[in-house]
Amino acid sequence: MMRRLILLLLPLLCCFLITPALAAPEDLYGYDQLTLGLTLKNTVTIVPQTSQTNVDYVTAGLAWWPRETYRQHVAEIGTIPKAEQTGDVYLFSWQHPKTTALNYELRANVMTSDEALPVHEKIPFPIPNVPSDVAQYTEHSKLIDTDADIRREALKLADGKDDLFEVVYTVADWVTMNIAYNLTSVTADATKPATWVYANRQGVCDELTALFISMLRELGIPARFVSGLSYTNLPEFAEPWGGHGWAEVWFPDVGWVPFDPTYGTYGYVDATHIKLLDSVDAGSPSVDYTMSAFSASMMTRSLETDVQVLGKKKVRRKRFAVTLKPFDDTALDSYNLLTAQVTNLQDEYASARFTLSKTEGLELIGDPDQNVLLKPRETKELRYLVRTTGLHFGFWYELPVKLYIGLHEVANTSFVAREGNPSYDKQLFDTYVATTATEQPYDAQADLSCTAQPEAAYVNGTLEGVCTLENDGGLRLGSVKICAQECVYRDVLPGGSATYAFPLDCSSPGAKTLLVTAKNGVVSKQAILKYRCLDHAAAAIVDLEHPEMLGFNESGPIAFAVRKTSEAVPINVTVAIAHDNFFQKWTSDDLAQPQRFTYTIMGQNLDLSGNDVNITVTYSDQLGTPGETSETFTVEPRGFTFLQKLQVDLLNLQRWIDAKLG
Repeated sequence: MMRRLILLLLPLLCCFLITPALAAPEDLYGYDQLTLGLTLKNTVTIVPQTSQTNVDYVTAGLAWWPRETYRQHVAEIGTIPKAEQTGDVYLFSWQHPKTTALNYELRANVMTSDEALPVHEKIPFPIPNVPSDVAQYTEHSKLIDTDADIRREALKLADGKDDLFEVVYTVADWVTMNIAYNLTSVTADATKPATWVYANRQGVCDELTALFISMLRELGIPARFVSGLSYTNLPEFAEPWGGHGWAEVWFPDVGWVPFDPTYGTYGYVDATHIKLLDSVDAGSPSVDYTMSAFSASMMTRSLETDVQVLGKKKVRRKRFAVTLKPFDDTALDSYNLLTAQVTNLQDEYASARFTLSKTEGLELIGDPDQNVLLKPRETKELRYLVRTTGLHFGFWYELPVKLYIGLHEVANTSFVAREGNPSYDKQLFDTYVATTATEQPYDAQADLSCTAQPEAAYVNGTLEGVCTLENDGGLRLGSVKICAQECVYRDVLPGGSATYAFPLDCSSPGAKTLLVTAKNGVVSKQAILKYRCLDHAAAAIVDLEHPEMLGFNESGPIAFAVRKTSEAVPINVTVAIAHDNFFQKWTSDDLAQPQRFTYTIMGQNLDLSGNDVNITVTYSDQLGTPGETSETFTVEPRGFTFLQKLQVDLLNLQRWIDAKLG
């Protein structure tokens, strides 16, 4: 027999949120709640190689299926043929299939909303302690990788901020505004890592999201990749629904909050987002195929998706109070400044993308879209610089402008342009629209880096933080105040460096993050120091079910779950079921979540006596310390006839001969 494993990676189709000027009146973006009929289906084709082809079994593990979340309710779900939900997949199985075309599908009715997961108050940044089951989402991975440039940009964006939501929002908005969405680039066919996206300033949705997550992880903020479906009405796409990727960010005492840098929605996603999978890295497979066969191969294709809108609803929650006013009425050739005052009416953080409409006779100086973050009940101002253009002497004009959130008009105003009104130049308004951040004059010549030595230790172990301030310029840096858990002062000569070493607290398990700053009158630098404190990894076999006895022609399931019993997450996990006559092994990267296993035992595989079945789980922790747990039970033969007993003896003899022959 020959076993073959195939992973099917589904490319993500990414789409931008459209602007109101392009939207149809009944566009789905205008609805707060949707009821959707979802179908996922595919075909596995068995390709015989010779006339002796024999297929033992084929499986398709569907990892894409609608998840129950705070904003998504799965009202109904079913599969054809019937699939077993095993761990995090729906497992379709075909034993000794009679046909070469194996069809399968999953159907579900899903209710989605644009509701936000509320963050009611300030959460400090950096996060001082990340639980072990979340800490894996602070580590970089194959596609969500990093380098010095990403690290530097992330630290720059977080500089001076101590509010977690503000930091995450700032990073998301930077990605949205600085990374071009480019469906025609090389990234459309082969997903590029975050480092490539940052260097080339372009990508599609999964790549924008990967860069966003990479920058957060540099700051010690847990974030995970979400795969699913979303809607678009842009003409570039043949179908309105397609694959999409966004992120979820972990907030202590709140949970996983969605952010979509492609759509520019921060702290929420619109109702057209259907969540199907979350993962540590981008590019996780939607389906995992296996086949055990002799002289046969297998062909697969991309997973087919279909979404039907069964219902839609406008809740009309008023989240903001918005006013829009011009600076003044103007001359025919003049600049003007439109100011929107936005007040958050909720007792939670809220963000939105405000879009200024196009008006004939007005040229917008800058981007029509502005994202804003508001704390509970906070008020901020947005400013749009415009210039009158193409207006004729001898006429006067009333120029209307409107402000939108998505398709919803939230404010409008107008001003009059005619001869005799004052004319304003651009210089007058430059101070209002300046967007560059103020930096200290010597920041480019200095660098602060921090590491933990070692990077991880067991609880109450010894770790040391070591921070180095390097001076690459020609100026002596005197009395630089370096602050971690405590503050010290250091002088740094031109071309030299200064080191600050200090003990790290490892009194409790978890991923730790510490903000370190170095400041004086001419330099202001900061670094994030990350380390881990571990307890010893441990796991348990729970919910074990098995048959007590089996007849020769009977079969029965062995079912059990394995879960961690420690704060530390067991990694490099191997689970094995062993009997003298059969053996089955599974592997898993980690036990961050409980995993369930099933195995069907056949009565004809039992011995006439001594039928001990052993379940063994082996694993290690991040420091390499191994661990093991096991369970043993017995399944007895029942009512074997003389001929059946003889057949068992012959099978055992055959196994003995096979073993001797190697």
